[in-house]
Amino acid sequence: MQGTVLVADVAESAESTPTGSEGLGGAVHPAGHAPGRRRQVFRRWDILRYGPRAILRHLWLQLTVLVAMFTSCAFVFHYFQGLDAVSATLASVSTITTIGIYAPSGGITHLFLAEQVSLIVIFLVSVGAAASLVQGVISQMVNKSLWTEEVLRNEVGKMSGHSIVMGYSHLGRYVAEQLDELGLPYVVIVRHADHVDALRRDGVPAFSAPVTEFHRVLEQVGVRRAGSMICTFEEDPDNLIAILYANKVRPELRIITTVHDRDLIGSAQMAGADVVVPTANILGGLLAVATVSKEVAGVLLSSKIPGRYLAEFTVPSHRKFTFGQLNEIAPILLVFEQGQVRTNPPDDYVISAGSTVLVLTSPETIAKLRQHLGGPVSTPVS
Repeated sequence: MQGTVLVADVAESAESTPTGSEGLGGAVHPAGHAPGRRRQVFRRWDILRYGPRAILRHLWLQLTVLVAMFTSCAFVFHYFQGLDAVSATLASVSTITTIGIYAPSGGITHLFLAEQVSLIVIFLVSVGAAASLVQGVISQMVNKSLWTEEVLRNEVGKMSGHSIVMGYSHLGRYVAEQLDELGLPYVVIVRHADHVDALRRDGVPAFSAPVTEFHRVLEQVGVRRAGSMICTFEEDPDNLIAILYANKVRPELRIITTVHDRDLIGSAQMAGADVVVPTANILGGLLAVATVSKEVAGVLLSSKIPGRYLAEFTVPSHRKFTFGQLNEIAPILLVFEQGQVRTNPPDDYVISAGSTVLVLTSPETIAKLRQHLGGPVSTPVS
């Protein structure tokens, strides 16, 4: 056997959602997304584009406190000193920024007691808020992950019909790579936050959330606009939780999931999965059937077509058969001859020596085909 072809066991419910008409899966690429290539999620010019928004998102509390202090100080001067709005605001700004405290003629000793106490409180709170704000701005400016997060938020906000890949361990990584090759936009969700930075450095649009926060991160990555969700977590309960929430908020979302315990196939379908792939069954069946015959090239595990395998045979030298002769023993899927793949040729088509045929068959038929190809042929082609 030259290679192994694995045909996935797919348990698909009758209510499966068809793919959209806008390309594969109905996905719509955001502007600037290059199909088949991972874009670098952090670029230098993104600092200018997303910087102010990112800072405001993380420092809004300090800014709110500082604005409140300016307003309160202006009100104190307006109330006690009778200043108009503009003069009171100017006095507030000059005082809080320590340019110089505003005081009427006679100095601060002529301020009302309540005014003095109010200004003391305002000054203390303002200094604390200003120090926190400056520290926060500096910290966020040098925090690369902040810009990356903001870039990803913007990118995901533009996506429509994208895929959400739940998990990035083994199978999830291969799924993401295939989506890259197909040129389909996607978002990856992992459970541990310490994995996110490394994934983003590799150009993977990744977000993190523990199982209890799946609902939050799914909303964040646009589950209501997504075209599909692929669950590849190693723990079946994690996949089921993600399926339940996604199906609740968007029943028409196409959901594909793996299960490691085949007894959970029905549970996954009831939760809302359109396609359920029992990985243990696939690998176990392939390994077991491969021990039966060296011709086995793959296994087809399907609830609709049970017990069928892919077998690969090579016509021995100095022998020829017609397509009809071999097709009567087992359905021939294709014939590989002289570097060309032929499908469904006429019954009188001659399959020459050295050609390879791929058949869909059972273990009993594998033995029959081996004997027919290796033994004497009752009606050889001249």
